[in-house]
Amino acid sequence: MTATGAGTVLIVDDDLDHCRVAERYLAAAGYRVLLASSGLEALDVFAAQEVDLVLLDVLMTSLDGFETCARLRALPRGADTPVLFLTALNDSDSHQRALEVGADDYLTKPIQSVELLLRVRSLVRIKRLITEVCCHRDALLRAQERRQSLTRMIVHDLKGPLQAILGYAELLSAQPDLSPKTDKYSRQIFRAGERMHALVLDVLNTDPSDEVRAPSLKKTLVEVGALLEDVVEASVLLAEASGHTLSVDAQCTTPAIADAGLLRRVLENLVRNAIQHTPPGGVHLVAAQTPSHHTFEVRDTGPGIPPSAREQIFEPRVRLSGAPSERNQGLGLACCRLASQLHGGRMWVEDNHPTGSRFCFSIPIQEPDSTPGEGTCRPDASAGGSGTASPGSASPSAPAPLA
Repeated sequence: MTATGAGTVLIVDDDLDHCRVAERYLAAAGYRVLLASSGLEALDVFAAQEVDLVLLDVLMTSLDGFETCARLRALPRGADTPVLFLTALNDSDSHQRALEVGADDYLTKPIQSVELLLRVRSLVRIKRLITEVCCHRDALLRAQERRQSLTRMIVHDLKGPLQAILGYAELLSAQPDLSPKTDKYSRQIFRAGERMHALVLDVLNTDPSDEVRAPSLKKTLVEVGALLEDVVEASVLLAEASGHTLSVDAQCTTPAIADAGLLRRVLENLVRNAIQHTPPGGVHLVAAQTPSHHTFEVRDTGPGIPPSAREQIFEPRVRLSGAPSERNQGLGLACCRLASQLHGGRMWVEDNHPTGSRFCFSIPIQEPDSTPGEGTCRPDASAGGSGTASPGSASPSAPAPLA
């Protein structure tokens, strides 16, 4: 029997004849063999050389095989190196003790060559697979660390240009001779910069990765109509540049109890998705309520989503191909669905007859928390009034990162 990718085997036995028999079988199969006549000598050899497998006798003087195995497991590489007991003992207590000290297999003497080589080949192969997996894991971890360091460095460097944008937008809005349209645009630039600055701080305060992380919710009382108007105002320039019009139909009379920043970012994602992936036309935002839920919809007039893909599009980094509706969703829709689930709701997509899609999500209507302190619901200033923040005013607290 020839070993495939033969390795190094350490034979530990104080009986020289038994050592030579096992050595002869293994050497003939292509294995490199190391010998140790005692447990203490075996520990020294193991610490000094790379070993793929240890064949260990139990009945040895000074240090028996059970104690040798236990000490070997505490050495560097010891936990990952398979140990095969070779012994004349065949009682249940010996088997149990071998299991307790960390043995991987157990053979009784006299040695049968075929059985020995089968066990050795299997254990050596497992050892090498474990080593290979660990090497790949370490390489991936190093690559992830480099990527995270680079991401954090880039995000940190974004703070400078963002602060300049905020400063110049504030200076521009302070000019006394601005036209109403220019004043409106300067305020929108400032608010967009504030939101981006909050996102940058979120990334700097977390570990960037491709995983969809679950943020903690900061629930407040949210006026639904004002929230939708705020989303429209933040998206109107992108819509106009793409030949779209935005409209709102808010039929909610009860404020939502939700994380206003997270809801706004979900709606902005859905609106941006509708604008980018549908031909020029209308994008319609709808909010309604039932006795138990608030329901939000973003309706477009594009080619729609095939029924077979309506669950697939909510998976991270899914690309739907097929002109003219090719879409690369990245993490956006996966994050949007996660946000609805965090609120105890759900998200789905359906047809918008006669053409287009309706991206819908609902969250349950809850009673305000009457307990004072953390978690108490209060009116949310960032989603009320006209939805326009004044440059220089304190920005609302940033919601936790969505992705």
